Amino acid sequence: MATAIVLILLGLLGPVAAAQWRAGRWLRPAAWIGTRLSPQFLAGVPMFGVLLIAIGISFIWPPGIILVFLAAGGLLWALFAATERRVPQAPPRERRATPGVPPAKPSAPEAHRERREAG
Repeated sequence: MATAIVLILLGLLGPVAAAQWRAGRWLRPAAWIGTRLSPQFLAGVPMFGVLLIAIGISFIWPPGIILVFLAAGGLLWALFAATERRVPQAPPRERRATPGVPPAKPSAPEAHRERREAG
C-alpha cells in the first residue's frame, strides 16, 4: 500500500511540472531535461507521470492494469507526436556548382530565356 501511495505521489509531479512550465515557473529543471536528455522526453514528462499514477493504482486495484497499458500507449503517442512536430522542414535544394563538375545544361525553356536576356 505504501508503494502505491509513493508511486501515485511521484506520478503527480509530471502533470504538476507541465502546469508549472506553462506558467513560466520551474524552467531551469525543464531546460536541464531538454538539453541533457531530449526535448521529446520533456514533452513526455506529463504522460510519464500519468503512467506512474496508473501503476500505483494497479497495486491497489488489480483491474487497474488496463489503465497502465492505456497510459503506456499515451506516453508513446506523446513521445512520437513530439518528434513529428520537431522535424524541421528541409529548405528547397539549390543548384550549387561543385568543383570539378561541369554545370548541367539548361533545359530548352531555360536556354531560350537565357539567350533572350543576353541578347
